[in-house]
Amino acid sequence: KADVWSLGVVLLELCRLQRLDIPEDYGIIDKKRLLDDALGEVQERYGKEMVNLIKKMTKVKLSERITMAEVKEELENVFEVGAQNHLVNHISVPTRVIIT
Repeated sequence: KADVWSLGVVLLELCRLQRLDIPEDYGIIDKKRLLDDALGEVQERYGKEMVNLIKKMTKVKLSERITMAEVKEELENVFEVGAQNHLVNHISVPTRVIIT
């Protein structure tokens, strides 16, 4: 599930089109606060579904963080909602993803 955290950070950076500057000496709580502060921009562009997904991926408690299989399902839902709203109709989601 640590990979899910990292993917959540990368997804956030991709949505913002900007890398997050997270100091190496930051603890997990400070990192989470920094991530949460950056989510406002994402909601404006991609909607609350994407924000909710990133929040689920970057939960501080490992036991509360979603799995990679759940990430795949959530991404499909995000893109489906986005396509309905004409926000991300140019993005395609692979129909088959192998998770090891």
